[in-house]
Amino acid sequence: MSIYDSDKLARMQVVSTTHSWFRRKRITAEERAAICAAYSGGYTEPKLGTRIGYFIFGSFIASAAFGIFSLLYFAGGGFSPSSIACGLVFYGLCCYAAAEIHVRSALTYRSGITHAFLCFGAVSALVGAGIFIDDPQGNKMWVSFLLACCCLALIGYRFRSGLFLLASLICLLLALVFCGFQLGAVGKSLAPFACMVLSAGCYVLAQKQGLPAAKEIPQRVFHLLEYASLFLLYLSGNYFVVRNLSEGITNESVDAGADIPFASLFYAFTVLLPFVYIILGLLRKNRTLLVSGLITILGSIATIRYYHSFLRADVALTASGSILILFAAWALRYLRSPRAGLTSVKSQGEDDEESTGAVSSIGKLVISQVVSGNMPDSTDSDSVSFGGGSGGGGGAGGDF
Repeated sequence: MSIYDSDKLARMQVVSTTHSWFRRKRITAEERAAICAAYSGGYTEPKLGTRIGYFIFGSFIASAAFGIFSLLYFAGGGFSPSSIACGLVFYGLCCYAAAEIHVRSALTYRSGITHAFLCFGAVSALVGAGIFIDDPQGNKMWVSFLLACCCLALIGYRFRSGLFLLASLICLLLALVFCGFQLGAVGKSLAPFACMVLSAGCYVLAQKQGLPAAKEIPQRVFHLLEYASLFLLYLSGNYFVVRNLSEGITNESVDAGADIPFASLFYAFTVLLPFVYIILGLLRKNRTLLVSGLITILGSIATIRYYHSFLRADVALTASGSILILFAAWALRYLRSPRAGLTSVKSQGEDDEESTGAVSSIGKLVISQVVSGNMPDSTDSDSVSFGGGSGGGGGAGGDF
């Protein structure tokens, strides 16, 4: 369950949307003041620059606390691995408790201090857990990554953090890779395909925003997971990534004249998947697929160039980047007028801040003000006032 109260989140969203509307002159200052007064008591969300400053400040506090804790904890000696692990786990739990207390007391949403406490706490606790597992040979690395996946997923879901959910997804993929490599040659060959299936499944789940468990997660997190799933799907089948990851885990280099299993399939996947993204993005009018396809094309060019030197690396990257820039400029100009349902012009409804709930709440408040007569009087002193007349005279009395 999310740590943030849904009512306070709704109030914060309404106030944020109200300020946005006022800047665009959609509402008056009196209407803004009335709406903000009616929806006060919600969370406050710092701006990006303020969040970065808070994160640095929170990191300084967490580092100082870790130094003091280390001096007190290890003052009596006893630097055994188990004692170090216990100390790290305990410090991680304290950081998590500090993050919970800060959210409840300061009523801040996505604060940098909260994320700093969570990052220090997660790293400390997971390092301590890794020491407890005690795996010098690396045979239980998949257990460590699986544990990290579960912890990061719980933190990301509770604090509505897309970065922690993304880190959880990466840890799950690494756990799958290390587990596959422990199964021998068959697992080593099938690990990339398992990662592809998992990444594709995460993309499908990220689009299922109507699920009951998804109501606690904001839409921006789903967008981040969609992009991450598409890029991880591409990296799972990229020839360069598969080959180098295989050599790095097994410490065995591929002999000259030899190649990894299913090499031709990975080459085809590396070249064709970006175009699949672009085609599906155009057919479905999906910007996420289209942008992912254009970016992964650069990865495909770099991969092919690394193993087949038909051009120098700087020339290949410069040429491919120039082609993409020219294509983007042509597409922006060509799609100024809608063609086949596609346009480069941003519609008025494409505002992330204007969610359905916020717009509905503001609309209800403004309508209630209009009905009750509390809206500001727009009649000025120079307007004409009609009066006089009697009912039988149809207003044709002696006075107007």
